[in-house]
Amino acid sequence: MGFAPIILAFSGFIFLWAIVNYNTFKKIERRMAACYLGLIELYTQKKQAANTLKSYLAQEGLCSEKIENILSGFEEEPQSDAVLLADKNLSQWLQGCLQRAYANDELVKGDDFQNLKDQLAKIQGQVMQYKRQLKSAINDYNTLRQNLPSSLIASVFGFRPIDVQIA
Repeated sequence: MGFAPIILAFSGFIFLWAIVNYNTFKKIERRMAACYLGLIELYTQKKQAANTLKSYLAQEGLCSEKIENILSGFEEEPQSDAVLLADKNLSQWLQGCLQRAYANDELVKGDDFQNLKDQLAKIQGQVMQYKRQLKSAINDYNTLRQNLPSSLIASVFGFRPIDVQIA
């Protein structure tokens, strides 16, 4: 009899551990993908709100051709790896337009503008929540990838480190 059952049991344990570890990597990747999908959806909502703000500015004569050109240059639905930069650029555009809107007291006091501002604040809060979740998932993934023995599974199955800067 000898060592055969011990070797078989040990091999089975290693095999099960590899399966669990692989599935952990895949689970974290699904978390990241869900965060990116949520960010893309919120970006689309923010872009719609930006179009509404542009129309409010146009009604009050506060919209310039430059503002319209910049807004039209933003992607409708960016890819997952580009959504963070696209959202940052759209947020900067919105900040500039909101500052321009504050020059008109009638526009700022209107219920429609207040609702739009509230909607943008709600969207931004959700964006921050997704960014936190994404950052956590990326940190979990990279930590798992760096630690032995998980790094062996990562190298065998091609799990590469993720380098995404989240502000």
